[in-house]
Amino acid sequence: LDLQLQDLAYAREHILHVLKELKSFCQQHQSIDHNIHYLRSIPGIGFVTATTLMANIGDPQHLNNVTELGSFIGLVPRENSTGDTQRRGSITHLGDRNLRSMLIEVAWTTIRHDKRLDQFYNRIRTKHHPGIGARKAIVAVARKLTMIIYRVLKDQREYVSH
Repeated sequence: LDLQLQDLAYAREHILHVLKELKSFCQQHQSIDHNIHYLRSIPGIGFVTATTLMANIGDPQHLNNVTELGSFIGLVPRENSTGDTQRRGSITHLGDRNLRSMLIEVAWTTIRHDKRLDQFYNRIRTKHHPGIGARKAIVAVARKLTMIIYRVLKDQREYVSH
C-alpha cells in the first residue's frame, strides 16, 4: 500500500509539472493564450479542456462551418438515408474519444450554469424514454457546445450566457 501511495504522489507531482509547463507554453504564444481565454469563458471549460480542444483543433480559422467541429469530434448522428427516407442513428464516435468524453462532462457542468442550455437539455430529455433521455440530452448539449465553441473561436470573443 505504501508503494502505491508513493506512486500516486509521484504521478501527481509529474502531472502538476506538466501542467505548469503547458501553461507556460500557452502564455508564451499570444494567439493560443487568447483562444484558451475565450474557451474558458464558457461555463464548465477549464484549462485542461481548453488546451485539449486547441491541441485537437489547431488554428480555429481553418474551421469552415459550424457543423464541422461537431463532426470532427464525433458528436453528430449517423445518417442512413435513401430518397425521401431519412434515418438517423446514434452518434458517429469519430474523432478523439477523450475529447468527446471531456465535452460530455463539460455539458453536465454547463447545464447547471447556463439557463438556456438547461432548458434545451430538459426539452430533449422529456422527449425520450426516462431510461435513455438524460444520456441523449446531454450528448445533444455537448453537440450544441461545439457550436458555441466554434462561434467563440471564430468571432474571437468571450461567451455570454443568457
